[in-house]
Amino acid sequence: MRSYYLILLLLPTLSQAEEISFRNQIAPLFVERCLGCHNNQKMEGRYALHTFEMLMKAGESDEAPIVKGQADESYLYLKLVDPDPDLKMPQEDSSLTPEQLEMVRNWINQGAPFDGTVPHQRLTSLLPARRHPSPPETYRSNPPIFAIRFSIDDPIIFTGGWHEIIAWDIATGSLKKRIQGLPQRIHCIEYSPNRQQLAVGGGAPGEYGEIRLMDVGQTATPPSGDRHELLASWPDVVTDLCFTTDGSCLIAGGADNSVRCYDLKTRKEIWSNTQHIDWVTSVDTTNYRFAEQVVSNDQLPDFFTTNDNEKKSGSHLEQRWEFADKRFIIRKANWELQVDDDQTTRLTRVTTSGIGKTYRVQREDISGDSLIDHEPQIDFLLRLESEWPQQNLGSDFVFSSSKDRTVRVFSRDTGNLFTTYKGHRREYGPLKGLHRVYGVQSEPTTRRVWSVGEGQHLHGWNPVTVRDEDGTAADMEARFAKEYSIDLLQHACSQPVFALHRGQSHLFTAAANGEVKSFEIGPGAVFGLKQQAEKKRYVGHEDQLYSLDLSSSGLLAAAGFSGEITIWDLTTGQLVTRFFAAP
Repeated sequence: MRSYYLILLLLPTLSQAEEISFRNQIAPLFVERCLGCHNNQKMEGRYALHTFEMLMKAGESDEAPIVKGQADESYLYLKLVDPDPDLKMPQEDSSLTPEQLEMVRNWINQGAPFDGTVPHQRLTSLLPARRHPSPPETYRSNPPIFAIRFSIDDPIIFTGGWHEIIAWDIATGSLKKRIQGLPQRIHCIEYSPNRQQLAVGGGAPGEYGEIRLMDVGQTATPPSGDRHELLASWPDVVTDLCFTTDGSCLIAGGADNSVRCYDLKTRKEIWSNTQHIDWVTSVDTTNYRFAEQVVSNDQLPDFFTTNDNEKKSGSHLEQRWEFADKRFIIRKANWELQVDDDQTTRLTRVTTSGIGKTYRVQREDISGDSLIDHEPQIDFLLRLESEWPQQNLGSDFVFSSSKDRTVRVFSRDTGNLFTTYKGHRREYGPLKGLHRVYGVQSEPTTRRVWSVGEGQHLHGWNPVTVRDEDGTAADMEARFAKEYSIDLLQHACSQPVFALHRGQSHLFTAAANGEVKSFEIGPGAVFGLKQQAEKKRYVGHEDQLYSLDLSSSGLLAAAGFSGEITIWDLTTGQLVTRFFAAP
């Protein structure tokens, strides 16, 4: 032990008067040297330090890792300077330098102050912005392209490069501008709803992730140089992001299995969760808010009926969907009313019966002259909508697809899990199979959500219906065997679909074998289990495709592993141009 204390005496010391910053000095050190073995996924010794809150909690030793003001009593510090190489941390790596050890010691002796925002904030989000290297002036090979985006007024298309976004002239394929100082790989490029801001996500696999924001104003091309803002740092690659319909928040998902929501006014993380057990591959939000409340069956008018479960519980649900364009849907017990933006009214009788495999939902639409016979129901539902409590207007839904073969549905406001769509991992029934999910998109004019990946079908489903049907299942086998109330479009791609993009009335898919197809989802489209549902095929690509985008002038672009950009005329399907996006 004497040699141990001698080592401490010989360490070069920092002035005790110099205050150590956790954010600027300690957190970067722990992230670099400790986080790989002590994080929320891998907890050696049952100890994690991915947040300050966790850093202060004991692991399996039950010894306090940090005793404020007493470094020599702090288990974490003693492990860093342990003379036994089999016990010293970090294991299987070089020891901390004498300067680093003294810095940790002084920080603890100063009371281990925390100068971050909140103790549960990830250490990676506390780190100062990375200084990214400049990309090569000329690329030696064509890099894979994981993200593309048409500019506001279409003459330009942006592609992800190496630590940069590159702007290309659509007509000629010539380079127009390079926006540098960005993450190593660019996985997503998204415009805000008002087209005033561009969000970029990416990182280096297994090392870091970033979300950066840049103001673009009314110009077609974002500013050059490093005039962009770091919104958040992640422990792994940010794989996808999207703005909420009102533009107030940004949703992101990544290779650390997390989904997170950021308030763009305060630039703060509102919530995060790790419900998935594998990479999050895609995220999206609805253009409506959903709210519900449980009410008693007492004084329920005679024209409403309740099912067996509602009779047994003595209560039923009132539900409300409010769309961004002011359309709304209101439901009470077995009646549902939809009022469109032009005040067109549609009434639906919804009948539920059975449980588990026998669970069934029947919908009867009432329109035209028949509406006159149902004025009491319509008047009641309109009054219910007008009197709906302002404190319960509900929340948007956030969707996240994952390689864990599920799609999760969260409340945008709280991040709480609403339901999980398990249709891509069925163990029973005619469409059984375990399929990774690579894309999810909400349908703008309905309550339907589309998801796709491995397998042979696009899945269209309503999150509220999925939750209700899943909850009434009698047993696991019955739940997996039944088809749910979903729509299935067979895309017939021989390889997994990696990219899913929605237009106004169509879905577009891009697959691992270079196939690009469109599918009608607008008015007049027939669903259920539909075979060979594609409307148009866009040919010209022969390698894995990772990204799709549509322009406002009717162009469709795809890119992927080969680094080639292919652009088609959306209406005719004819090839417009193709070029390799590498300077």
